[in-house]
Amino acid sequence: MAKPVVTESDVHRACDEMLTQGVRPSQAALVKRLGGSNSTVGPYLKTWNQAQDTKDRERKTPVPHELAAAWAMAANRERSEEESKWAGRIAEQDEQLREVRQDRDSLAERLQALEVANLELSTARDKLAGKVEALGREVEVDRSERQAAVVLAQDAKVELGKATQTIAGLQSRVDDFQTRAREHLAEKSTLEGRAADLDKDLGRERAAHKETAGALSLSQSELKSEQRARASSESRVQALESSLADYDKAVGRAAAAEAAAAELRKQVGMLSAMLQPKPTK
Repeated sequence: MAKPVVTESDVHRACDEMLTQGVRPSQAALVKRLGGSNSTVGPYLKTWNQAQDTKDRERKTPVPHELAAAWAMAANRERSEEESKWAGRIAEQDEQLREVRQDRDSLAERLQALEVANLELSTARDKLAGKVEALGREVEVDRSERQAAVVLAQDAKVELGKATQTIAGLQSRVDDFQTRAREHLAEKSTLEGRAADLDKDLGRERAAHKETAGALSLSQSELKSEQRARASSESRVQALESSLADYDKAVGRAAAAEAAAAELRKQVGMLSAMLQPKPTK
């Protein structure tokens, strides 16, 4: 809504009415009464004051006591109103100042709390950085250990393959030795039977030699033949015992190879366990 248009005559007429009512004209009172603004009413009030000064000089008569008293009352009333307004403004400004100070104190406390929190955050960040660095070192060590474990596992697999081949070769030799041993045992048993028979025959021959010297002279050639056969049997028995000794050595080597293979399997198991992913901390 547009403000009403205030003219100079309107301002002068209102000033005259206010003066007769004992109220001293002012910009605030005129704006409140007529509307408009200070920039509009101010110049018109100034021309009215100038006109009043001119009238006073033309009359050159003292101001009536009643009018002077009215002006004084109006001036006192206006001064009281202004003082009340200024007191109210000062009170408002004091209240605003108090609120500003409270806000300042609150902000200072918050700032101090933020500084403490920032310090704690910085400390926690440094600790976290240290933990991250330590974890990085652990990861590097773990990676190196895993790589070393992979190399060891590969070497162990190679050694296990070699050991497996060696065991297979030794097992084949053991099987051959076992077969040969069985054959030699059978042959030994046969030879021992024959040797026993020869011993019996030799005993009988010796008994017969004691009884009859003539029969002994007749059987000299047979005795030599039997002795040669017995010597051959003893040679074969010695060869068989040598084969049995070789068999025992082969069995010992096979057992040692089995033990070495078991140890390699154990190491491979440990390396496989080390290669398993570790649970996240």
